[in-house]
Amino acid sequence: MNQLHAADDTNQFDCQACGACCSYSRDWPRFSTEPEADLDLIPGALVADDLGGMACQGNRCQALKGKVGEAARLLDL
Repeated sequence: MNQLHAADDTNQFDCQACGACCSYSRDWPRFSTEPEADLDLIPGALVADDLGGMACQGNRCQALKGKVGEAARLLDL
């Protein structure tokens, strides 16, 4: 199955292959349910000044690389 549409046969989307959610609004992605230990692994330069989500350049998450829908990926953290 195409990685841009689903990660496996359970029809779960592969967010790290698509990237659409991380490219349209600086309000997304927000940190809300992630454990503190996971958040501590994110380099400070990729965290927003208010510590509430990822740092953005315009409306695009700084960790998102590539072209959305074609070859998007997250920066290796």
